[in-house]
Amino acid sequence: MEVTYKNSLLDIIRFNLYCIPRMKGIQLLYLFVIPILGYSVWSSVTVTNSGLVTKLIITLIILFFIMILISAFSMIFSMVGLLLSRDKHFSAVKTVSLSSDAVTQATDFGKQVTGWSGIHKVSESGKLIFLFLTHRTAHIIPKGAFDSAEKAEQFCKYANEHWKAAM
Repeated sequence: MEVTYKNSLLDIIRFNLYCIPRMKGIQLLYLFVIPILGYSVWSSVTVTNSGLVTKLIITLIILFFIMILISAFSMIFSMVGLLLSRDKHFSAVKTVSLSSDAVTQATDFGKQVTGWSGIHKVSESGKLIFLFLTHRTAHIIPKGAFDSAEKAEQFCKYANEHWKAAM
């Protein structure tokens, strides 16, 4: 199976939105920072007659926005790093081929072959298929690059079957 595509900046943003909540560092940050900030916010919120429920709702809303800000800063730093690196591979036309042995990605710059046992994870979101090489790097394949939704589904199913078989 084979697909040819070119990633857009929106694909990279979607990839980051998919990965950031799953990153151990961000999860640990939430685990340790949010309770401390939660206590600080809880202590500083004064409610007159509305009571405990209002104070709890205000605290949760503020903590939710703090989590959004942390994730946004993480994504912004990631995107700025990508744009400043001027990585030629990012904007290159890529061809990903799946065989029973390996995943091959080819560009004008070269070819990368990774055996199925070297694939960290196969996953998908609404518009993308991810063939993770590590927990943070992946071949990001837009589903729109396929002729039909069925072909994208077949590609993802084929990748999942071979990845699971190699585990």
